[in-house]
Amino acid sequence: MGYIHKLVFGKSELDLVESIARVGKKRGYKFVNIEYWSILIYMFFAINEIDSEKYAFPLNNEFITLIKVGYINKNKIVVETDDIHQFALSNGFNTYYRMLFATAILCNGKAVNFSKLSNFSNLKLDKIKSFLDNFKVLLTLNYDHILENMSMRPVQHIHGQYVLNEKEYVYYQSLGVGLNLETYVSFQIY
Repeated sequence: MGYIHKLVFGKSELDLVESIARVGKKRGYKFVNIEYWSILIYMFFAINEIDSEKYAFPLNNEFITLIKVGYINKNKIVVETDDIHQFALSNGFNTYYRMLFATAILCNGKAVNFSKLSNFSNLKLDKIKSFLDNFKVLLTLNYDHILENMSMRPVQHIHGQYVLNEKEYVYYQSLGVGLNLETYVSFQIY
């Protein structure tokens, strides 16, 4: 049916689920890479496509219950297809998860105002900026603006970024939070 793919970083969705199970069994769920949790939402939709006579979800699983509750809105992102990715992306629990993730990274504004970092006074900003000046392009997987603040240059944010005082929409959703009365932070997360 095409629900398992070799991803660009050399693993499949199933590899990520196996990693969650392995780490969870060995060390506990708190040690599972937090970025992998969203794959479980995708796998719910993939398994949901299987014949219900072959598999039924457990009735007492709180995680599955949250995904089901988050599936109340069944509007499609791309109307012409039934691709399960769109249902995983727009699932209410996945949106909530992304919001929690983005809020934690924002860390009360430290991610957009790096002078709030606890060890800010220990940074050798001139040396850091000098080092960053050796690169033509600056890329980051992070959402924060710390590199921009240190380098005084634009930075390419591969996974998304925080945008100040604007509403950003990704998959018809706008996620954000007010830091104070003057600053609104939009979570442009892909």
